[in-house]
Amino acid sequence: MTAQGANIEAPGVVRNHAELPSFIGEMNGGVSGRTRALASAFSAHGLPTEASENIRHDIWKKLMANIGVSGTSAAPNLPLGGIVRVPELAAIAYRAIDEALTVAKAENIDLDPDDAREVFHQITSGTPGNKSSLCVDVVNERPSEVDYIYGAVMKLGAKHGIDTPVLQTISAVIKGLQSHYGA
Repeated sequence: MTAQGANIEAPGVVRNHAELPSFIGEMNGGVSGRTRALASAFSAHGLPTEASENIRHDIWKKLMANIGVSGTSAAPNLPLGGIVRVPELAAIAYRAIDEALTVAKAENIDLDPDDAREVFHQITSGTPGNKSSLCVDVVNERPSEVDYIYGAVMKLGAKHGIDTPVLQTISAVIKGLQSHYGA
């Protein structure tokens, strides 16, 4: 799992915009010999990577940032720093993160709300001119990860009887934009 801020610019061309952490771990928890070996190999080849004791926690922590930045940058076609400069968008991002935190708790993922918001702030302040991958996909009329970011959390929310109206709205807006592809 990586939090690198990067975009695919062309086949075989990836532009990295930020050096953010990368982790590898076992889905059932703990650090194994293979996770140590893989972390070492990635690090030796230029992608600093840590073996994680709790990769599910790390994945959900990254997901909180994606929940906050993806749709709120894609719908208005803004760079990440633009989200926090528009108070209404920042408020939507925080409400989306809060909904996802409620779902995470139901999934027994113990995330500190301040940590979730800190990752959001690291990304929006650390790469303010970068656009989210969802934004780049929508602008270029490519299939997006909206169902993997918002849809996955909405599905888990439904499993636990948790309403996710902000996530549903963001997802619907992105799907509305995608419905115009090729038009």
